[in-house]
Amino acid sequence: MLTILTKAFIGGVKEAKSTDVNALVNMNLKKDIHPNNFRTSCKTLEERELIQRRKEEFDWFINIAPDGFEKALEWIKGFEVQRNESVRLDS
Repeated sequence: MLTILTKAFIGGVKEAKSTDVNALVNMNLKKDIHPNNFRTSCKTLEERELIQRRKEEFDWFINIAPDGFEKALEWIKGFEVQRNESVRLDS
């Protein structure tokens, strides 16, 4: 979820509806995460100050927090290094 929110933030999306983020996570993982489990994960990430949540009427909106952004950037860079190393090994 953090990498999805970070990439969205870099692309100019400041916050996203939680149901949309849940759908993106499901697509990324190629399996369905039950909304109750997704909500619990969001609450945990918020408590750890990795995301920020805002409720508007019946909808929750999620944004990446500064600590979550930094952590996700580390992961993204790590994935890129691993991918580049595997490409070199395949060549």
